[in-house]
Amino acid sequence: MPWVWVVVLAHFLNAINFVVDKFLLSKAVRESFVYTFAIGVLGIAVIVLIPFGFEFPGWPLLGINLVTGIFFIAALTFFFRSLQVNEASRIVPIIGSAIPLGTLILSFLFLNERLEAFEIGAFVLLLAGTYFITKDFDSRHRKQQMTIHGLGIALLASFCFSASFVLNKYVFETQPFLSGFIWIRIGSFLAVMLLLFSYNNRRAILLTWKQTQTRLKGLFLVNQIIGAGAFLLLSWSIALASVTLVNALQGVQYVILLIMAVIISLKYPKILSENVSSLALIPKFLGVILVGTGLFILSWYAV
Repeated sequence: MPWVWVVVLAHFLNAINFVVDKFLLSKAVRESFVYTFAIGVLGIAVIVLIPFGFEFPGWPLLGINLVTGIFFIAALTFFFRSLQVNEASRIVPIIGSAIPLGTLILSFLFLNERLEAFEIGAFVLLLAGTYFITKDFDSRHRKQQMTIHGLGIALLASFCFSASFVLNKYVFETQPFLSGFIWIRIGSFLAVMLLLFSYNNRRAILLTWKQTQTRLKGLFLVNQIIGAGAFLLLSWSIALASVTLVNALQGVQYVILLIMAVIISLKYPKILSENVSSLALIPKFLGVILVGTGLFILSWYAV
């Protein structure tokens, strides 16, 4: 199977994961850092893979592995916080566009990664498509203006995501895939453990766990299994191909989310509302065409 279809499958799972995340954040978890903590803690379940391939990489590489996981947790923290400060319709286009650009720059500088002509064309199409899909051009539905504070947090989230992905690529180039993957998740686990040093954080985490209904806890666990599968597939794709193109294919996730959002909004508008006015849908339709074209180019040339 070409790597591009591994990425598509990963983004399909990520779309499901995102929808359930939105539901849980609106119904059960009010503090975004609590959600980040839960994701990081459950990530330690990766130790079940230790018998299938795990080794000590040496102290320098171990440090890089752990820092990679820390960057991922920092990215989640800033991302969830940015959603609290500003509307998702303003934040998501910024982050969705900035991550591929940040990855392109960092991979060029630190990984010496160079794209071929067809890959550059596909990258531009995917990036433009992502922007059109996530951007809400209907100003009638905007409730607030973007704040400098919110923009800064969004850009920090984008940088941390980009740095995490580029470091992932470096890890997988210098170590066996499974061993590197396990160490990265351990790094994420250690990062969220730092949250427990604060009494207020510990109290918020315990209260959230006690107040959450059993069925929602079960939904969260199932969703984390889906998210873990998506993360594993994305990591594998990064090991196989250009980290820049893997990130650019995030536009596929937004296409799937758009379809899911329109359907879900009809029955559960408070969970994942979608502006279905013609002014909003026409640019999104153009974005779908651009993403589809970029995906076609990559799938045609991918080997």
